[in-house]
Amino acid sequence: CAYMMYGLAETFHASGIIATLFGSMVMGIYTKPHLSNHGLLLATFFVKGMATLADTFTFLIVGIGAIAASVEPRAFHFSLWIMIFCLAGRAACIVVCGAMTNGIKICVGKSRKTEASEWLLLSWKHLLMMWHAGLRGAIALVLCWELGDWVDEIEGVGTKEMLVTSTLVVICAFLIIFGGTTQLMLSCLSIRTGEDVPDDYLSRHMPKCSKACAGSVDKKCLWPCLVGNKEASLTEVTRHAIHELLHEVGLDHRSQAVYRRT
Repeated sequence: CAYMMYGLAETFHASGIIATLFGSMVMGIYTKPHLSNHGLLLATFFVKGMATLADTFTFLIVGIGAIAASVEPRAFHFSLWIMIFCLAGRAACIVVCGAMTNGIKICVGKSRKTEASEWLLLSWKHLLMMWHAGLRGAIALVLCWELGDWVDEIEGVGTKEMLVTSTLVVICAFLIIFGGTTQLMLSCLSIRTGEDVPDDYLSRHMPKCSKACAGSVDKKCLWPCLVGNKEASLTEVTRHAIHELLHEVGLDHRSQAVYRRT
């Protein structure tokens, strides 16, 4: 299913990674009712293991690419310019998007006549952390590797190799500088992390029209198509949970009976 979503998105010249990410978020919600408790635990363990393996493989690719990269001086000079433009572009994007987000939240909060503390505005600390947390990974490196020979034909011999080397330098530099200081920045900016909050902590602040629209799509379209009848599925889940409970009680009773006989 993931490969199908990725291939379909790439066919229409869209981002296959974003399509796969969105699809996994949707399936993470509507696949759980089809699994038992043991199946859900096993699936979660398997997915986390595969994600760790894929993450390790990604860093392995970057490490191998760093060893095989060239050491031309112009590549390192070009990488410095890339880092400057990346940081400047990221800052401009975060400032504009953050201002738009806070503006929308203020308008919604005033229309609902709620207190300012419930608007969940993005402070300058959050915006600075968002700017600091942006990294460059193996996706950019793979895109450089997929460049054809036309790059050297148009821009000159060695252009593709320079792009690959510059991308590797940016990845390693950002990973060490920004990735290595993430926890330090969170502590210095006093940003709360690792706290348990209710599942509806963010959705409770949504506008009523958005919540009603999302609820209608979930109830009339997504849930019937991906799960089935909601009442029937809930009954089946409850019945399955009771069956598992009785099975565990029966096993416990049998073990106690065997223990008493021995």
